[in-house]
Amino acid sequence: MLRIQERLTRLYSLILDVQTLGGQVDEALLAQADTLGAQCGEMGLGIADVINSSDADRVCWVGTTRRGDVTLSSAPLSVAASLSAGLFAQKKNVVLTSATLTADGSFNYLKERLGVEESAELELGSPFDFERSVLMLLPTDFPEPQQAGYQAACETAIAESVEASGGRTLVLFTSHGALRTTYHAIRGRLEEGGIQVLAQGLDGSAKTLTSALRENHRSVLLGTATFWEGLDVVGPALSTLIIPRLPFPVPTDPVFAARAEL
Repeated sequence: MLRIQERLTRLYSLILDVQTLGGQVDEALLAQADTLGAQCGEMGLGIADVINSSDADRVCWVGTTRRGDVTLSSAPLSVAASLSAGLFAQKKNVVLTSATLTADGSFNYLKERLGVEESAELELGSPFDFERSVLMLLPTDFPEPQQAGYQAACETAIAESVEASGGRTLVLFTSHGALRTTYHAIRGRLEEGGIQVLAQGLDGSAKTLTSALRENHRSVLLGTATFWEGLDVVGPALSTLIIPRLPFPVPTDPVFAARAEL
């Protein structure tokens, strides 16, 4: 990486020399060489920082992407000090709002994780009448996720539920692999019945998919990642939510594993 930076810096200097001598220089090329040189420098410093790090409060690991590219990552075990100094101490007021800020009726866990020392707290109940408006179904005859037949059972249950509700469904997955496998398994069956099947990462952006779900009530959206954070679909367009697996952290996740050892 440092060698690439050196060559880009040399190229940038040569282009400047040509310009100084009165030669014609492509300004876009000059800017690109400068930008790439700076990016390589930052990347080189970042790699060196990860490799040479002896910080016990950080975890570093090597991984691969779906395309097989090697990645080098580093993450803090706690963001409390960084947020306290870099955000909360710099602002006169900071408002944190969410439906999931408390644990067992207390804000203490969140305050500790985020580095919040003093705060005014307010917990409000939900305006929704869940007892009258929501029906929760939990199957008890399902194979365990590690058992043979689990994926096929998920596909059948999802397809039957979507058919019963005539679409109007969001299915939240914890992995892109399970999402894609389910998508290809149920798409033909549901589309034969006039139900559109939409999948995150296959049929457009999250914004596009959400709009399609609003506009076509006979549709089902298979999502993961950002969709766990919520989406705004008011009215009958979204009436059923299916969660095949709860989104617990994978025990082998480097950050989760390092925190578990503390």
